[in-house]
Amino acid sequence: MMKHLILSAFTMLVACCSFSNVAAQNCSDPNACNYNPASDGGVLNAPCLLIETVAVHETGDLDGLTTYRVYFQAESSTDFVTSVFGNEATPLTLTTTTDFYQNALGGASAQAQNPLLFGNFPELIYDSYVTIGLSETASAVDGESNPTLVPSPSQDWIAAFDPGSGAAGTDIIINDLVGGIWYIFNGDANGFPDENNRVLLAQLTTDGVLGGTLNVQYFPNGGEAATATLSLENACQFTPEDCTYPELYEDCLGDCLNDADEDQVCDEVDDCVGTVDAIGECNGSCAEDVNENGICVID
Repeated sequence: MMKHLILSAFTMLVACCSFSNVAAQNCSDPNACNYNPASDGGVLNAPCLLIETVAVHETGDLDGLTTYRVYFQAESSTDFVTSVFGNEATPLTLTTTTDFYQNALGGASAQAQNPLLFGNFPELIYDSYVTIGLSETASAVDGESNPTLVPSPSQDWIAAFDPGSGAAGTDIIINDLVGGIWYIFNGDANGFPDENNRVLLAQLTTDGVLGGTLNVQYFPNGGEAATATLSLENACQFTPEDCTYPELYEDCLGDCLNDADEDQVCDEVDDCVGTVDAIGECNGSCAEDVNENGICVID
């Protein structure tokens, strides 16, 4: 009954929330006309899903597999991720063209990632799991909390993803009326972005091609809840900074940096920096007219 209350309340919350996708140009070069001292050198189309390749396996039982991590790329270090969900109205899919590697000692979430076991069971590190901000079991001392995983009674996405005993996992599909979710509570330390403004949502090991769409509830800048529906096929794209520079010998307003005679021609390309006298000499001494022989006439 409690699970149904959580999902129902969450579905109502999702329905009221807006979608956000904000990006702005910036320039980190102090020599540019549009220099912004707060620039980080480029812009991500955040929020978005960032897919990182952790390891390409070429030996042992994992030979031919690749381990990926899927992150929620936040816009701000003060954003907070609280849940990933799906239902009939907003389906969630996390898929591969083959299957997902599941270690016998692992689990559907990062809670089963016990570092004390990694030495004797190194392949456990590459287990496939979902999470919110954790790559191993939560540390209560650090204010972390393991995510709660909730399936629909008629659509057990947890068992499909991790059947147990090391059996390969299949796609996560959450698209029925009740829906499913993995979540933490607002304020749990692992919901905040790391130093790169990322929150880990899943680790996936497969020899297939990843795909799918995740619905992420988060709190932009710690404010009102928002929902972002993000596709793995349209992962984060980095837009290089767009700096603008003045023309050669000019400032950003189009004025010459050097124009001693104020003739609107920059000194570096000016044929005469100064005045041309009556016989065509730059800064010459003939200030009067010339005769028909081109000789300066001085009264």
